[in-house]
Amino acid sequence: MISVTPAEKPWSIGISALLADDDYSASELGLTDSKNTHISADLNCALSERASVYLLGGYELIDATQSGSSTFSTPNWQAVHEDRFDHYGAGLQLRELGENVDLTFDYMRSEGTTRINMLENGINSPFPDIESELDSLRLNVIYQRSERLDIDFSLRYESFVTKDWAIDGVQPDTITTILTLGADSYDYDVWVFGASFRYLIGDR
Repeated sequence: MISVTPAEKPWSIGISALLADDDYSASELGLTDSKNTHISADLNCALSERASVYLLGGYELIDATQSGSSTFSTPNWQAVHEDRFDHYGAGLQLRELGENVDLTFDYMRSEGTTRINMLENGINSPFPDIESELDSLRLNVIYQRSERLDIDFSLRYESFVTKDWAIDGVQPDTITTILTLGADSYDYDVWVFGASFRYLIGDR
């Protein structure tokens, strides 16, 4: 992780990275290897003594190989998983509005894609992609009621959508001789409102 804050400059930047390479050489069945790469960066900038903004973004890659057996003995098929997750967002913070109100606004978006490729008897059989999208908005207001009492109000909106070929369109009796629960991919929109307070003991 690297963080840079130039002297007498109103901005700072941070970069973080994670690399992992796992090898399960003693496993004949199940997960045999996994590689993980995660990189993210953020930029913070003070617009004035009372206002600041930030931007962030990054991605994560996960590659994994799984071995299996249709005869419950030696491996005779492999599944290669490729997952990619992208995220980015922005935020604004305003302090001491009217001398006793702080306001924070955040937006975040994440996108994910999973690809699964089956290898059996030399035949390559890719499955359809599994996709997900998440959007999140948050508004937070802190009202300093007195020297000791703060009241915190928050409003959040979240939208989450997934596309999963394994369960989309599969009703309880869709597959012959098999009964399922008829689950659907996640698809929701939700609003959440919250209020809390803090009482300070001692000097602020």
